[in-house]
Amino acid sequence: MEQQAKTDLVVRVNQKIEDKVEIIELLKESKEQQTAMLTDKARVDQELRELQAQFQKLQSSLESKLQQQVQQARGMIEQLKKDRQITIAEMKQQVHEEMERKDGEILRSRSQAQSLGHENMQLKK
Repeated sequence: MEQQAKTDLVVRVNQKIEDKVEIIELLKESKEQQTAMLTDKARVDQELRELQAQFQKLQSSLESKLQQQVQQARGMIEQLKKDRQITIAEMKQQVHEEMERKDGEILRSRSQAQSLGHENMQLKK
């Protein structure tokens, strides 16, 4: 019986060793998977940082371009306002000059009419 007990003990010890070897192999696989996952995570984190940096640059560039366009638009609006004021002033000046010319023509016409009226009166006498 002692031999049977020894054999049973050896079988149990071997089974425990096999179980422990299997656990060690599972732990090794888990560690390898964890290492691979950590490597992937580090790569993904780096890609994320790079994408965020690119996004920041793009956003800054777009904001800068937009600010430039706004400044250009404001400048154009101011120039258009000035041009409009100049055009209005020129039109007023032209109208004023035309009115003065017409007033001169009217005065000459009146003067001629008076002269003709005086001549007519003198001819009638």
